[in-house]
Amino acid sequence: MKLYGTLLSNNVRRAYAVARFLELQVELIDVMPLSTAANTAEFRRMSPSGRIPALSDGDFLLNESHAIMLYLAELKPGTLWPADRKRRAEVMRWMSWSLAHWHNAWHPLQYERVVKSLLGHGGADDSIVQATLPVFHREAAILDNHLARRSWLVGDSITLADFSVASGLTYAHAAQLPLGSYPAINAWRTRMDAVPAWAETGPRPSG
Repeated sequence: MKLYGTLLSNNVRRAYAVARFLELQVELIDVMPLSTAANTAEFRRMSPSGRIPALSDGDFLLNESHAIMLYLAELKPGTLWPADRKRRAEVMRWMSWSLAHWHNAWHPLQYERVVKSLLGHGGADDSIVQATLPVFHREAAILDNHLARRSWLVGDSITLADFSVASGLTYAHAAQLPLGSYPAINAWRTRMDAVPAWAETGPRPSG
């Protein structure tokens, strides 16, 4: 199998970290978004939008990081994707929350404070930062409250849900995400950082 993208991307990181955790033979092919490589006919067959990550497994092509994570986890049943139907529903609940709500809490801050300068698009727009901060605190409070009673998001062990949600904190320091008042999130981040597959796929220097 081949995974196309760059570990600088939150989405690529979570998919590749899952592959590493499951000890699957997945080759990472470096492709930057909006690059010439991402606009070839071959790559657009895998990812019509040109977005990363994209996965090829023989003739099977797949894009979107959560779909890739689920596909990989099915190769090792009962690990990151629980066998129990109710546990699977809980994992999907947090993965859905990650996409629908958590993303809107951290992504604007990361874009304004990190990505814009890397792309040469100027400094952070403070009006966007200030509008996003209440959203971040609202969602972070939900996450912190949930984690205050458990070590992992679902059940007693790490699942796809943890990889999904933690990816949003990849650049927590550089994006100045206000995590100081969320002890349960910070304790969970420490547990995630102790997972080799997660630590090894973080950008260097880490955010």
